[in-house]
Amino acid sequence: MPKLLVLVSGAAGAHSLAEAVARGASAVRFTEVSVRRLASGPDKESPEPHLAKYRMLDADEKLTDHDALVLVGDESGAQRLATFLDGVGPLRDQVGAVVLSPEVPAERGWPLSAALGRQGMILLSGSEDPDSLGRRAATVAGWVRHAKSHEGGTGHHHHH
Repeated sequence: MPKLLVLVSGAAGAHSLAEAVARGASAVRFTEVSVRRLASGPDKESPEPHLAKYRMLDADEKLTDHDALVLVGDESGAQRLATFLDGVGPLRDQVGAVVLSPEVPAERGWPLSAALGRQGMILLSGSEDPDSLGRRAATVAGWVRHAKSHEGGTGHHHHH
């Protein structure tokens, strides 16, 4: 059962993109989807109203507990997400993707994708709608999780 985390930072537009990603991922059977918001700025206790329904990412929540991480942000959120990512440990062989609000120039997403790459993640790129990207992230995460379950086995193969 793949676990996918949607991490959102930004204004209301980013919020609706995050919901679309989560909706797409949830459509993949057995996928467990969580949406968390990144603490934004000094006033962490009173988030913008549209984000209040999402819990803040706790310091003890491990990104490594997830098979996929989809970052969703607007212009200001993208910057915060990039800064945050550089502070987390390696996320080797997890699936990673970036979704930015339409008003953000595409090239702004590359530093975020590069940050995911530095973590050792498997990057999904593409300009499909957030719903489709969520579905694809969950599907690929399921494949990777399945393949990893065969690692370090006893040497004999089984057939599906």
